[in-house]
Amino acid sequence: MNAKKLLSLAIILVLLLSSFMACVSGAPSNPSTSESASEIIGDSSIEDSSIPDSSIEQPDDPDPVYPEYGNYPENSPHYSERVYVAPDEEAIAALIEEIKTKGADGVTSYEEVMELREQFYEYYYEALTSRSIAEFEFYRHYSDTELQERSAYISNYTNNLNNQAFEMEQVLFETEHKDAMIEELGQDYYEMVMGYNVKDEEILALEETITNLETEYEGTQQIYANFNKFAEIYIGLVNARNALARKTLKSDGVTYYNNYMEYAYENIYGRSYTPEEVSDFRADICELMVPLSTYIYDHYASGYVQDRKITGTVLKELAPIVIKNTIPQMMNSWNYMMEKGLYDFDVTEDKFGAAFVSNMSAYDDGFMFIGDPTSLVSSLNTVLHEFGHYNEIFAAEE
Repeated sequence: MNAKKLLSLAIILVLLLSSFMACVSGAPSNPSTSESASEIIGDSSIEDSSIPDSSIEQPDDPDPVYPEYGNYPENSPHYSERVYVAPDEEAIAALIEEIKTKGADGVTSYEEVMELREQFYEYYYEALTSRSIAEFEFYRHYSDTELQERSAYISNYTNNLNNQAFEMEQVLFETEHKDAMIEELGQDYYEMVMGYNVKDEEILALEETITNLETEYEGTQQIYANFNKFAEIYIGLVNARNALARKTLKSDGVTYYNNYMEYAYENIYGRSYTPEEVSDFRADICELMVPLSTYIYDHYASGYVQDRKITGTVLKELAPIVIKNTIPQMMNSWNYMMEKGLYDFDVTEDKFGAAFVSNMSAYDDGFMFIGDPTSLVSSLNTVLHEFGHYNEIFAAEE
């Protein structure tokens, strides 16, 4: 999607939120946990003619059938049935060695090698899913040191496992099975695997240090009361991240990154554009988006204030109103998420203030985590933003 299309969609979303704010501007400032969306929404409307009057209304059919959209897994379990499974490190390591040995022995058939490879990826995706579950549970109770340690462990283990998987695939692609694998898995996959730089022990150790520091940072509460602790972790992160960047080759395979900012932009953020290319996009935002956002804030400030808390129950009622009036097909993804319990909008005292979507690879779906809701507009905007990532899990090929 190019910058202009992305900006257009952003403007549409802000307009929809402005219309929505027109509906809720007369609502009480502190809804109780038992209040529903219908109790919050008021009857006031936008009077200024400079903002389009596109008041959001619920469709007549409360449970319509939406067009076919996305690829949804069949018979996937509810989140409550999904559990953390500690990886059997010895068994997985032995299986990797068996695959590499049999793949290169010139005796084992292609079918047998691929069957072993499939067994490995069952372990692999189970481990990735366990990493997600460990992260969700830690963020729900981020002062729990056991959950913190478990999350750090499985994150480091899967990082190493991913590196071993690439190394294993490279070995297989260098055997007599190369052509059959390319025919089955595709030329693009072959080039991606062979273009991967297998990490050495020094790089993996730096990444483990970074993960441990990040997890410790997230688990340290009350920044002002623990300022020296935060400062120590932060300095450690800066040093470790820069060290990692300076030991990592760029995509040209010749030069190294100068700092972590360069490294992260290319390797972590997944950007398909350069920092220079985004400057024009930022200029368009300043010209087109800022005045509109300022208008909305000035006219509907009550929806932004911190003391206007909104509950998870209300968010689940309000977000579909926006979705149904923008791209109703996406309601299939929303309904799937609700049906499978793949979300956390709850308000708790020990919940980490983050918002993200994480894939659950073993089930071909994902989980949406929303930190403690704050203001009405901010919370709704966060849910809709993260839902875009969630929907992408199912619509990536659409």
